[in-house]
Amino acid sequence: MRWMVVLLTARCALACTVVEGDRITGADLARADAAYSALPADAFVALAPNPGVQRSMDAGSLAAVGRRYGVTAAAGPVCFERRAIALTKERLQPVLEAALGKDIRLEILEFSRYAVPPGDIEFVDRELARPRAGHEEEPVVWRGRVRYGPRSMTIWAKVRVLKFERWIEAVSGIRAHTAITAQQVAVKSGWRFPFEHAPLTDANELEGKQAARTIAAGQAIVPAMLEAPLEVEHGDTVEIEVVSAGVSLRLPGRAETSGRRNDRVLVTSQAGKRLRAEVIAKGKVIIHADQSGSRTARRVVDVQSSDGGQETGDSAAAVAAGPVSQ
Repeated sequence: MRWMVVLLTARCALACTVVEGDRITGADLARADAAYSALPADAFVALAPNPGVQRSMDAGSLAAVGRRYGVTAAAGPVCFERRAIALTKERLQPVLEAALGKDIRLEILEFSRYAVPPGDIEFVDRELARPRAGHEEEPVVWRGRVRYGPRSMTIWAKVRVLKFERWIEAVSGIRAHTAITAQQVAVKSGWRFPFEHAPLTDANELEGKQAARTIAAGQAIVPAMLEAPLEVEHGDTVEIEVVSAGVSLRLPGRAETSGRRNDRVLVTSQAGKRLRAEVIAKGKVIIHADQSGSRTARRVVDVQSSDGGQETGDSAAAVAAGPVSQ
């Protein structure tokens, strides 16, 4: 029995004084040892230890603090530790829900059990891990932090996150650069891990589009997977419209590069003149000679006022279309 009393007394003597902030102050030291009650309450004694770590000060260190403030005291070693509290599910739940927004089902399965200092709990949605493809209901780890003063401490939670989503999904593989048919997709809905990128929800959004890359069966279709079909392809015969000074001429040519509506492509006229033009429709391009600075294009337009159009090979195929509003 006597040895138990001695052990308990030793433990009490070494019990650490709890400090609240980043600094151990005179008030903290006075609570640890009344011999230093004469110290100014806000006097700086030392930096507080990190959470979960104890800081001991021996008699020599304490004497140096006393001399700094003109206090003479004989004291033994003292111990300090930062105040820390355990996380709880009740404390985490509203913080995580706020980070994810509305219409989310959030289940906390596990979380860091070590004590943390009082402070602001912070979780950011972009740091939420994603489940494996095809396992949208799988729990994931979400790492966050507790901010206390200028520092922070990492914490984590294992969660299951579900949101009621509606999406368009490929029911069979779709090859890149091919049109998407109604038979290749289906509209789905249900509770699942939130999409990283918002998917298409209306089949009408696929109209006039094709796959920009191969889409596997079971993949949700997002806008980045789609592209407009080519209006002009390399080697196609195209109609070239040249506009200058309110006059429009049309002549046949060949596409040297491919493009979609509003893209710039290279075309060659029947006479072998290479021109840059803008795609305006399927198989049709336009050149605004006044804006393009192309002398060749302007010469083509000028032929319509020449004697019979013999100036260039282009002019023989040119047909005046009359004034065009610009």
